[in-house]
Amino acid sequence: MVYKVYGIYDITNDLAIETPSYIVNTKYNKRSGIVEYSRTSKSKGETVLNKVISGGIRLHINPVHPILLPICMTRHILVIIENPVSLAPGDIIEGYITIPVDIAVYVEEYNEAITLIDIFTEGKIKYTLYGPLEGGHLARYHRTRFYSQEPRTKPFTEALVRITISNRSTYWITLSKILIDCKHLKLYYDPPHNAYAQALEIVVTSRRHAKVIYSTPFKTAVIEAQRPPMFRFTKSYLTLHGTLMKWGV
Repeated sequence: MVYKVYGIYDITNDLAIETPSYIVNTKYNKRSGIVEYSRTSKSKGETVLNKVISGGIRLHINPVHPILLPICMTRHILVIIENPVSLAPGDIIEGYITIPVDIAVYVEEYNEAITLIDIFTEGKIKYTLYGPLEGGHLARYHRTRFYSQEPRTKPFTEALVRITISNRSTYWITLSKILIDCKHLKLYYDPPHNAYAQALEIVVTSRRHAKVIYSTPFKTAVIEAQRPPMFRFTKSYLTLHGTLMKWGV
């Protein structure tokens, strides 16, 4: 079955939207203008969320940064590369990785204000620590391969990222992990189920240190996903300075 999920929906009509694990329903009362929103687990047959919405006209279902479940505890993703990349001094290589995403549901009101009303996952949630116990970064854990060609991603659980790795040290280096700061990461989607992030550049400066630079979208004709409230008004000053990786690459 092909699930048509990412997109913008008119909730002045009743909706039934399926993901692999859930059914999202909306029921519109024309007299009151109230919408009843519910999400039901397909495996358990139970309604796990039920809300009443007043003043909403559209439903936005988007990929979202995978750091909000069960609660927002961090803003980082640690990507482990299963086939580590080794580069000679001065070498540059381009390829692709995947990162995890969850699913967010927003309501758009008549005044175009956007409110997050639901968030859920189709994947497994795991967190890990990058760096020392004191001073390190808690991060959502994800394993991926480094791909030289654009791979297929797992719908609703992964986003595709194009990366450039450059070795600016005077040594051979091996990159086995990438630390990503969601505060400066933009997500995009191509309906019904493809998700992307902007291109990233990983600049390796020694055998233990690197920085991640956030670039521009590498796909055309994609839709920028809504940003969670805590990131919505963030200016990405890290475009030049990047996220520092100081506890191993």
